[in-house]
Amino acid sequence: MTNIQSINEIVNLPDNSSVVISGGIGEIRRIPTLKDPTKFLQVGFIKDLSGEVEFVVFDKVRKKYNSLIKPGKKVIITGMYNKREDKAPYIIVKDIMPFYENLYKELYYKNFKKLTSKVNLEKDM
Repeated sequence: MTNIQSINEIVNLPDNSSVVISGGIGEIRRIPTLKDPTKFLQVGFIKDLSGEVEFVVFDKVRKKYNSLIKPGKKVIITGMYNKREDKAPYIIVKDIMPFYENLYKELYYKNFKKLTSKVNLEKDM
């Protein structure tokens, strides 16, 4: 996975750039598609500490990640950043993952335990 970018960092990227951002999902709207009103897309906002950006999730991706596309959920979004003169920039979502803060703590403590046991073993020698 590429580095996670802040929303502030992606605003200067060229059109159709690949992005990976994390943040909390805000307001979401469900809209029927023009081609097939039985299919839906979701439009919403994701916010991080640097700002917010609109995202669009098409039906196929929406069905796969429906449980993660909820207001208040913390997620990592991978997608394409789009700029148009007639609209605000937005991200077309390709993939969504839950954001686990505890995972980072767990990895840190595992590495910390390994390091401290190694130091203690060297001390005993």
